[in-house]
Amino acid sequence: MVPKLEIFGERINSTRPSVAEALEERDRVFLQKEALDQVSAGANVIDVHTGTFWHKEPEYVVWAIEAIQEVVDVPIAVDSLNPGVLATGLQACRKKEEAIANSITLDKERVEEVLPLVREYSCKVVALTIDQEGRIPETAKGRLEIAQKLVAEVDRYGIPRHRLYLDALGMPIGVDTGQGLVVLESLKLMKAAFPDVKTIISTTAVSYGLPNRRLIHRSFLPMLLAFGLDAVVLDPLDKELMATVIACEALLDRDEFCQKYVRAHREGKLA
Repeated sequence: MVPKLEIFGERINSTRPSVAEALEERDRVFLQKEALDQVSAGANVIDVHTGTFWHKEPEYVVWAIEAIQEVVDVPIAVDSLNPGVLATGLQACRKKEEAIANSITLDKERVEEVLPLVREYSCKVVALTIDQEGRIPETAKGRLEIAQKLVAEVDRYGIPRHRLYLDALGMPIGVDTGQGLVVLESLKLMKAAFPDVKTIISTTAVSYGLPNRRLIHRSFLPMLLAFGLDAVVLDPLDKELMATVIACEALLDRDEFCQKYVRAHREGKLA
């Protein structure tokens, strides 16, 4: 049986005005409800992003992680472009070996600051297929070449490959309609080259700028899963999207005897 899909709940993100307000006002009740609702809906990882407040990001990420860990017992993904914030956030995680550093690129400074932490804590790491100049290749072959270099860096630090997530980076199809196909081909190439490495993608970015964005997410996800996606960053409170996840897992041998599907039907989650 193929391992079930890992779902990173994306809602605790300071780009959302309600989350930004909760962080500034130290609204523990609001933040904890967001965490509880996401886990109840099926998230098995909570992604925490406080980067909108760059000057207070380390302070806010620690407060948010501590608040979340009071009410849910799932891994935390510390989501930041700042290696120092990743270090601070990982330190705040109770179960460091289950935590995820999100993320590195081929940027030398980020690699040299983050991967030693990953090795020290025996945690996991998300690697974006972005080169050292901050560029995202337009082709699947180009993203595979960066993935190869990222895997080599992880190997160099002695980090087991199963702790690595490669992000194929879904770009807005409203800007380039070929990007959906690029992501699918990137997944195919990465899974063939590195079967022991996990793949991850956010469904949100691909729909940026388009109307009825949730329809795009629900349509794209089955394709991603068929191409071997291991983890996804999404809004678990989108009930139709989560119903799609449950149906896809049954179809792709990720749900033994369709038990999860039947249980979800009985609980009214597929309506």
